[in-house]
Amino acid sequence: MVFEVIGKIDGNFLIYKNLKSKSWITVYDNDMKEVSKVALDFVPDDRLISVDFFSYNDFFYAIYQYQRKNVVYCKAVKADGKGKNIRNP
Repeated sequence: MVFEVIGKIDGNFLIYKNLKSKSWITVYDNDMKEVSKVALDFVPDDRLISVDFFSYNDFFYAIYQYQRKNVVYCKAVKADGKGKNIRNP
């Protein structure tokens, strides 16, 4: 399992987790109780190369790269403090 702490956004702690071809964000409150688990459906099942996060007070950007056949793609998505997409990739 790969995980990364995204940060505290809108009063929630967000943690990115990846296991094989599944990716999700787990949202915790101030008491570190799990609030929700949001599947990242926009991340393809292809070979995921990297995922980086840039967090702000009320949203974050997830920039991810994946390989499909011989082409490497780089996309970004904007999401809120509950892990839900604000804008599509």
